[in-house]
Amino acid sequence: MLNTINRPACVKIYTPYIHTPIHIHMYLMNKLASQCSSKMTPSKHHLYVLLRLLLLICSYSTIDAASVAKQNTTVLCLPDQASSLLQLKRSLIDFDENLASWRAGSDCCHWKGITCDMASGRVISLDLGGFHMQGRRLDPALFNLTSLRNLSLAFIDFRRAQLPLYGFERLTNMIHLNFSETLFLGQILIGIARLKNLVTLDFSRNYVGLYLQEPSFETFMANLSNLRELRLDQVDISDGGSTWSGVLANSAPQLHILSLYGRGISGPIHPSFSRLRLLREIDLEYNELTGKVPEFFAEFSSLSILKISGTFSEGQFPAKIFQMKSLRTLSLSSNPSLFVCLPDFPVGSNLETLSLDGSNLACGIPPAFINLKYLKMLSISTIGVSNKLSLIHKLPSLSTLWLYGQDLETPTLSWIGNLSTLTSLVLWGYDFSQLAPSWIGNLKSLTSLFIMYCNFSGPIPHQIGNLTNLAELKSLDCSYNEQPLPSWIGNLTELTALMLSGCNLSGPIPSTLGNLMQLRSLQIVDSNLSGKIPQSFSTRFYQDTVSITFKGSELIYTKMLPWRRGLEAASRRYHEAKFQNGCSLFRHCNSLGYLQINSLVLSKTFLPNYLPACLVFDCR
Repeated sequence: MLNTINRPACVKIYTPYIHTPIHIHMYLMNKLASQCSSKMTPSKHHLYVLLRLLLLICSYSTIDAASVAKQNTTVLCLPDQASSLLQLKRSLIDFDENLASWRAGSDCCHWKGITCDMASGRVISLDLGGFHMQGRRLDPALFNLTSLRNLSLAFIDFRRAQLPLYGFERLTNMIHLNFSETLFLGQILIGIARLKNLVTLDFSRNYVGLYLQEPSFETFMANLSNLRELRLDQVDISDGGSTWSGVLANSAPQLHILSLYGRGISGPIHPSFSRLRLLREIDLEYNELTGKVPEFFAEFSSLSILKISGTFSEGQFPAKIFQMKSLRTLSLSSNPSLFVCLPDFPVGSNLETLSLDGSNLACGIPPAFINLKYLKMLSISTIGVSNKLSLIHKLPSLSTLWLYGQDLETPTLSWIGNLSTLTSLVLWGYDFSQLAPSWIGNLKSLTSLFIMYCNFSGPIPHQIGNLTNLAELKSLDCSYNEQPLPSWIGNLTELTALMLSGCNLSGPIPSTLGNLMQLRSLQIVDSNLSGKIPQSFSTRFYQDTVSITFKGSELIYTKMLPWRRGLEAASRRYHEAKFQNGCSLFRHCNSLGYLQINSLVLSKTFLPNYLPACLVFDCR
């Protein structure tokens, strides 16, 4: 019911109760103002203004009261949820203190990586993916969080621990499960296969030995009909033999992303796989998939990524796949029995990545190759197509180019110097003994340069010293005929990785090497360098490895991740090493976690003779 109040004679309106929304108040006041503004006496106008202010204050009070009431309905984290999370925290080594907010007595719904259902106070998401942590096992307390819908422990190092035998089957609400690169070992358990609501399952890049055996791949997949994303890279499912493609077609009809890189599947792709028309990404690289590449891939209208490098594919690659408008990435490398005829690419092709090296490029490079306006990365073998290579420099978006020769080819590559947008270049298997690649100096945007298995008659091309944006420089098994390590190497102050391995370098180590203050990895091995390691190296450590050869002996010192901090020294002829300025190298040896010396039996009498005294007495 509405209350009537006295108003100016010009209008009669009704005021709502306090709980009426503010926009109604404003509407009524504006209506009153429009009707009365020209008719009110000064006293009545003052009364009207006072009334309007009163209603506005009441309206804001109502909103504040409603907001407080809503906050009061939010349930705090339940004690059993917090207790389980704290037990999980105690089982992990948290190097960067990412879990500092996980404190007893605080609301776990506000802890880092935690999301709660606000109505029940139960944890529904636990995302620790990418945190710098380590664990010896997966604590069973995790399985008390039975309302979990999202669980990511990606990149936590579990140090080859076994997955728990029981517990996963309790997480029946799970939708997204990510255990990528967690370094678990052994059988992926049947309990995971009982999580019928799973949409995403990721056990990729667990290189130490995950497998599906009992249950088999077919049994494991039987109840996972809701899967949209399946990533089992490096997981051994070889017991499934050649049935894997039929199993997926029958069990996971809604798949959008499939990644089975590098382990365990074999045989031809079954025709029933053609039913998976929703696939957007397919990665089957480095498996033994004998037979032809299916033409029905071209019928997958949403397919944007197709990777089948190193799969032993054979026969003619279907040209229709090249014509797909949705395709962005196509990888066909390392399939020598796969015959690839590049088509006349239409204007408007959306290809961004094309890997062809190691496949049989039977028909050369067509003139329409220049229509690949969006191509950013190209990897190609140049054998037999060198006369058309110059078309590549007409690709306006190209930033990454990998060229593979064979038996020290000598093609004309000077056109590469016109690729002003190039940021990454790989040259593999070329003979530069007659004509050094001086054009490299034109590539001012390069950040990564790899030169491997090439032949030079002189020193490392000095034009590389002008590439001041380089972050990576690697040369592997390139003969520089006992030339010295050039002093211009110190100009490349942005370098984070420098590798010169098997390059037959000789002479003194240049002092300018000490200018490379950004280095995380330095490897100069299988060379005959001599002299002192730059003094600046003794004042800092590296995230990766530093390795330098002294007249055939190799010294390696490393700053590893905090839980594996240590020093490793390895050499085939360690006893010949001359530790000049040795103590400065080991100045910070009090932080070492361990010392490992390979290929050498040490005794108490041997150590003082061949290692610096500071190491022997301070770090034993």
